[in-house]
Amino acid sequence: MYKISTVFIKAQIPEATLDGIIKLYINELKNQSVDNISVKDNTILFSNDLIRLYTNRWADKFWHFSTGQIKLVDENKKFVIYLTADTSRAYKVAGIPSIIICSIFLLLLGVQIVPFFLVFCFFSFKILAHLISLYVFFPIYFESVRNDIEKRFQ
Repeated sequence: MYKISTVFIKAQIPEATLDGIIKLYINELKNQSVDNISVKDNTILFSNDLIRLYTNRWADKFWHFSTGQIKLVDENKKFVIYLTADTSRAYKVAGIPSIIICSIFLLLLGVQIVPFFLVFCFFSFKILAHLISLYVFFPIYFESVRNDIEKRFQ
């Protein structure tokens, strides 16, 4: 489970409303090619299909997540945004090609250690790239979305 949060200070953007912030986060999710988006109370629920063709690989910052929610909480002097998401999609996306490659090696070469080692390296590389993207670059992106939303209210 992946969790991250950010804050909007009401004094800095007095014209901001919870509904306005929700609409801007929904627009961002749509821009990032999230497959399914719905709103319940002050929570945006989203999910991604396991297999899909990319129309724009660079506009897919939420690809790691199978399901998730962005909860907006109106506190006294600030709006707090909590993102909670399930990252299992990334492991499935890495695992499916690994299984296919392994099956092809088994059919063509029989049981040998080298093909299994190569598939293990491929899977490990995909997971490492996922973890770097998720824990290094996604927080930067999430904060930049917050900054862009704040600018829209000013």
